[in-house]
Amino acid sequence: MALVLGVLLLVPGLALLVGGGALLWADSTHRTSVAHLTSDATDPGTDLVTGIAAASGIAGYLDGVQCTVVDDLGSGASPGTEAAGGGRSGDQTFWTPRAGGWGTQQLTWRAASGNWALGAMDAGGSPGIRVTSTAGATAPSLAGLGWGLLVVGGLVSLVGVLLIVLAARRKAEH
Repeated sequence: MALVLGVLLLVPGLALLVGGGALLWADSTHRTSVAHLTSDATDPGTDLVTGIAAASGIAGYLDGVQCTVVDDLGSGASPGTEAAGGGRSGDQTFWTPRAGGWGTQQLTWRAASGNWALGAMDAGGSPGIRVTSTAGATAPSLAGLGWGLLVVGGLVSLVGVLLIVLAARRKAEH
């Protein structure tokens, strides 16, 4: 009975050890402390402004202006047509990080608390642009979860090994 229980504990214990190690590896090698955004206007002649701003700043700027708001991301999301208002979008001061110009625009932003929005607009405020954007962000730290899995996996594996050793000693004594 001890042998069976030891093996049954050893298998998930080793899985927890592998999972914890994988999380620690991913946390230390694949994390950055910033968000990255890349935007392209589908018309290469468009002077594009891409930025991140407090949601209230963009909402105030676009108040009463026809625009497309994208609130669903993923492979089924359609490209949006943006119509900027209130003057040249690139001259607005509400942008926290901002990138502008022709061609691919890239920006990096250190995330902060609050309600933030992404904007992509024609720098001159002209309507009717089409933009394709990709974004990447980091998950909260995985180190705590990884260490937790390692500790629990180590303890479960240790109990499993002790039960297997106990069963082997009992068999040797008989």
